[in-house]
Amino acid sequence: MNKQGKHRCLDRILLTALALLAVTSAFASAQIRPLDEYVARGAGKAPSYRVVDSTVEDGFRVLQVEFVSQIWQDIPWTHRLFIVVPPDVEPSRTGVLFISGSGSGDVETAGMLEVARMTRMPAAALMDVPNQPLFDDLWEDALMAYTFDQFLQGADPDWLLLFPMTKGAVRALDVFQAVVAQEFGIEIGQFVVAGGSKRGWTTWLTAAVDERVTGIVPMVYNNLNLAAQMELQSRTYSAGASPMIDDYTALDLSDVPDPARVIELDFHIDPYAYVERFVMPKMLLHGTNDPFWPVDALNLYWDDLPGEKYVVNFANGGHDLGDMERALRNLALFTLHVTGEPLLSEVEWALEEREDGLPGLEVKRTEKAVGAALYVASSTSRDFTASKWERLEPRETAAGWAAEPRPLPGHYLAFYMDVEYAIGQGETIALSTPIFVVEPE
Repeated sequence: MNKQGKHRCLDRILLTALALLAVTSAFASAQIRPLDEYVARGAGKAPSYRVVDSTVEDGFRVLQVEFVSQIWQDIPWTHRLFIVVPPDVEPSRTGVLFISGSGSGDVETAGMLEVARMTRMPAAALMDVPNQPLFDDLWEDALMAYTFDQFLQGADPDWLLLFPMTKGAVRALDVFQAVVAQEFGIEIGQFVVAGGSKRGWTTWLTAAVDERVTGIVPMVYNNLNLAAQMELQSRTYSAGASPMIDDYTALDLSDVPDPARVIELDFHIDPYAYVERFVMPKMLLHGTNDPFWPVDALNLYWDDLPGEKYVVNFANGGHDLGDMERALRNLALFTLHVTGEPLLSEVEWALEEREDGLPGLEVKRTEKAVGAALYVASSTSRDFTASKWERLEPRETAAGWAAEPRPLPGHYLAFYMDVEYAIGQGETIALSTPIFVVEPE
């Protein structure tokens, strides 16, 4: 079957999954799921660990810890955990965990050093999620897709790579708690968890299975509600899906022995299937030019996320956001907010159809709002990956700010607003509305 045919097959199966998810996701969220059971095996105490290095940077203690989170498919999963402890720890009983993949860990540790400096809380970078390469030198998406295929061909859900990735993060929380208690006498009872891309995916699932997670900052994983997302991908990209997810769309779904396994896959690994569990505060960080996802993918799940939620769009940012300093600052401010400093305000917005049939966006001015900006981009297709985003001034109204952007003839238009909120000491933070797309007339 050619690529277009595979995409059409995928669409048919996933649209069926979408209908079933709409009926059953709320019920399924409350059930004990295979992911819950997998993570719970061997729970009760922290894994054995060893501190392999200890340094001091500007008064901050930095420990490198190694531990084995599990044995998965007869493979021990070994992780490095870099823990940063400030000299003047805030007595909030909160720690920050950033989930990362391969590499030295230097960049991640430097980032957690900044987060610890801004929050006065212990912060840690978890590496080696997933352990890789595995199975004849497979890495990242190729490795993930391989495990999906094993499941689709009849293997147990434990085969899905997100299961051990999630368990690795949960076991890291155990080790984080144990180390700071043993080495510093610090008791941590709750965590803010963050990560990007597949680690952003893991961030969602970690929050779904561990009640110690009281806030999450998933980055550049704008893909909840998988069945609906695949349909949107088919309308966005000329090849039927983003080329960045070729490892997944290359799976020959016509060869799956039981097509119901495709639907079951969603229930195991799509955070949307656990949506009612996400009652903790959430801050989603997205790049407007991320080549993995349609620009308006958030709209397929934003309204269904319960509780306190924020999105921050990085204008002209790709899958790396393009501004990690800003991302770390947002993570730190969000953590302070979650632990008791009321720094953030949810953006209050309304999208209304005007007399000409085109939408207008209105944002309400709340007590801490001090300004707003409109961002717009144009494209000859629904794919805005290569588009340049332009900052404009919205119209000020008695209630706040408004904008009625119009597409160029024959072009698609994407737009959103940022709202600047005062957070004290002359500083502000920009929070966003979702991104909206206007199609050509």
